[in-house]
This record gives sequence, C-alpha cells and structure tokens, in this order.
Amino acid sequence: MGKRKSQEVRIIGGKWKGRKLRFQSVPNLRPTVGRLRETLFNWLRPDIDDARCLDLFAGSGILGFEALSQGARSVDFVDHSRKSCAKLAEHIELLGCQAQSQVFCRKAQVHLKTAALSWDIVFLDPPYDDHDVMLAAIEYFASLTEPPEWLYIEGRDRNALDELFVSFGLNVAKDSRTGDAHGHLCYF
Repeated sequence: MGKRKSQEVRIIGGKWKGRKLRFQSVPNLRPTVGRLRETLFNWLRPDIDDARCLDLFAGSGILGFEALSQGARSVDFVDHSRKSCAKLAEHIELLGCQAQSQVFCRKAQVHLKTAALSWDIVFLDPPYDDHDVMLAAIEYFASLTEPPEWLYIEGRDRNALDELFVSFGLNVAKDSRTGDAHGHLCYF
C-alpha cells in the first residue's frame, strides 16, 4: 500500500482567514467542509467571542482553529491519534496560539471523565460510523448541571441524530446539510 498523502484545510474567517493547514490522511479523518464550517461560524458569530471551546474529536482541528481565528478565548483539542495530535501541536505553534490551546492525546470518553473544565461551545464531529462515541459524548453533556451553551453535532445519518436529540432533550437551533454531512447547532 502506498504512502498516504497529506491534505489541507483553509481557515475561512477571522485573523487567520485564508491560512492553510496541512494534515496527514488517516482513516476516518474527514474535516468539516468549508461551506458547512462557514454556515456554522455565521450561526456562532454572536457567541464565539471569548468562548471556551472543546474540539472533542479534533482530527485536523479545523473547527477549533476556526474558533480561535474568529475570537474564541481558548480551545481544548482532543484526539486519540498520535499523528493527529502531533499535527495539532505543530499548527498551534505555527499560529502562535499556545496560550489559548491545549492538545489532549486520548480517547474522548477518557478526556470527559477526567476533565475539570467547562466549555461554552463543544464541537462533536466523530467518525461517522462510530455512533457509540457520539452517544457517550451527548450522554455526558446531558448529565452536567451546567452543560455547554452550544453543541455542534455533525453526522451522516440524520434519522439517527434526530433520535439522539429526542432521547437527550436536545433542541436544534439551526441545521444545515452539505453533501452527506448534516450539521446541527444544539442546546439543552
């Protein structure tokens, strides 16, 4: 099998608008496409300034870097892939946002069990075929006495997502679809 090529994503707004970030292709890594990201950050525009964010299944980290570019106070990047974590740390240094960012190289469930922080905005974009990690993450946030103000949830199976929303009492404020990606901005 040949060597995997690198890919890139472009930050679409804020102080790093137009900046390209390269990342290694790894299985199940599919960054949120630019069109859907633009829609998401238009929705979040009133709330992104000074927000504490969690990019729980960070992968390329584009959602977290976009948040920082557009005024977020801080972002915690969580991913279990060592390659992804190394690239995230490289991009943090490249962008000079070390004081605003932390990378946690571990599984999302482990991070949530040990995290002592709370967040204003959480990005939940796990591999599309891993319904269980999405379920566990939403269950965790639903159990908090002070859940995040916003959860951005992305997935491919809209019906399965709708069932999760009903099960956990999530309200969908906005939703959009680009290709097979369904993005939902939700609150409890």
